[in-house]
Amino acid sequence: MNLKERLIASGEALLHRGGTVQVLVDLNVREPDAACLQKLAAYGLEVSEVIGNKLVGTIPGEQIGRLERDPQVAEVEVATRLKPTARL
Repeated sequence: MNLKERLIASGEALLHRGGTVQVLVDLNVREPDAACLQKLAAYGLEVSEVIGNKLVGTIPGEQIGRLERDPQVAEVEVATRLKPTARL
């Protein structure tokens, strides 16, 4: 297993252990309104930056599936780097 594969595997392990992971969320809407952000916050998403229809933030790993299934969400990209806030 090379280094890249190990980092990816470590990130996937965090998702299953309930650690907080950093995500980039691509939305199906042009710009999110307050109601959209509140709905996503209900999944545990803590938004740190909004850039057009993209959100950068953190979310508990076990909530990724709920976030991905939201009709306003086009795609969720999970950071493969380990975060210091992650619980191992």
